[in-house]
Amino acid sequence: MSLAIEVRFVTGRYVATAYNDRAKAEWPPHPARLFSALVATWAESEESDPDERTTLVWLEAQGPPAIAASTADAREVVTVFVPVSNAAVTKDVVPMHDDFSRRKPGPAIAQQEHQGQRKGREAGRQVHCPPTRCDRQRGRSATKLTPGPCGTQSRRFPTARVRQPRTFPSVGPVDPVVTFVWSNADPTAPQRRALAELVTRVVRLGHSSSLVAIRLVDAAEVAPTWLPDDEGGEPLRVVRAGQLKALEQAHSLHREQEPRVLPFVIQRYATGQRGAKPSAIQSAFSNNWVPCFAG
Repeated sequence: MSLAIEVRFVTGRYVATAYNDRAKAEWPPHPARLFSALVATWAESEESDPDERTTLVWLEAQGPPAIAASTADAREVVTVFVPVSNAAVTKDVVPMHDDFSRRKPGPAIAQQEHQGQRKGREAGRQVHCPPTRCDRQRGRSATKLTPGPCGTQSRRFPTARVRQPRTFPSVGPVDPVVTFVWSNADPTAPQRRALAELVTRVVRLGHSSSLVAIRLVDAAEVAPTWLPDDEGGEPLRVVRAGQLKALEQAHSLHREQEPRVLPFVIQRYATGQRGAKPSAIQSAFSNNWVPCFAG
């Protein structure tokens, strides 16, 4: 009567930002993050399995799990600058032929362009050829409408977008395997089968670069190192009954576009770390002693 979900970080790296400090990485992975990954995987299916949804509703009511996780070394946080998509600039953008996709146009295409330019001159219109590599290198406008062959209007792809600073805190665990254990859970055979199928489809936990392989394992073979304890010193995000419904309501509002906050409750954990580095050798004697020398 137990349930254990093993998460293996395929690259040996866990990329996830701490919920209360954007400059730090989260470790160990919070149970609420695991549950959200399961929900996202279930919802992304073309036809959501009702048995899997029932199993998720059952899982959210099982209480905070114990966690088996080693220590982890935090990677240096480096600021990178990421281009930001701007719907106002990129929508309705149509591709244009340029010197990358058509360096040497065939005779038929060249003839069509020549005829289009000749007709444009006869009609007294100013005709411009499609933008070339030189246009981009000279830094010409990348978003405004420009005349195309035969006087038609076309829009160039944006070549220079605003870049915003981003950080991706991460850790390298001593052991890339983390296991969540619900010692008092008693899933039915259909619930265990549904969960076993669902976890195998999860590909990431945290950032999209934080790839994982997940499976159900025997809880008896797991030695937890993080235990739920109201007097513990480490607050982790967990879930409770109603979490799936709260996630669905949040999604209906942000639609993966607006800012959102993961719903959660805080549970404190006490830990005895697995894979911790041995401490320095210490003397068995107290520091409060006075040496005596015989006369």
